[in-house]
Amino acid sequence: MGATNLSLKYLPINLSCTPDRVIPVLQKFNPLNPDRDHIIQIQKMFPIQIVAIESNEISFLLGWGPPDDLFGTGSFGPHKLKRIPYIYPQQNKVTSPFEKFIHHLLFHVYWTLGTPGWSIISAWGDFNPVRHVRAGDADELIESEGLAVLDPDKLASS
Repeated sequence: MGATNLSLKYLPINLSCTPDRVIPVLQKFNPLNPDRDHIIQIQKMFPIQIVAIESNEISFLLGWGPPDDLFGTGSFGPHKLKRIPYIYPQQNKVTSPFEKFIHHLLFHVYWTLGTPGWSIISAWGDFNPVRHVRAGDADELIESEGLAVLDPDKLASS
């Protein structure tokens, strides 16, 4: 994936006014069954998705990491965070960046409103309405190239 140059160690996102909000959420975060409020709080602070809608070359999605800690058994940094927000590049073979954008937009609208909308989301993303996935991974995350959005060792509490 030559179009994405993830040579930075951490994405340059300004957390100067939010460590007091980030630390408690990531300390309490349940990696296997995350609390909806925790997810919403993190998504208010970090970009959920970055896409180039006029091109099939680049798209990124916010996820959790590190990718080698699948079951969330580790803790990270002096604050013992349970999870770290990661941004993952996406391949664009199964769905285009625009399709990914629309799917996530619809998903978050329905999720925020608390209304059932799986049939529309499933139809747009060609997902199975019962399992909410399709054969293959529609998000097409490249986990080996994920990038931590913050450095847990340098996250200062206010």
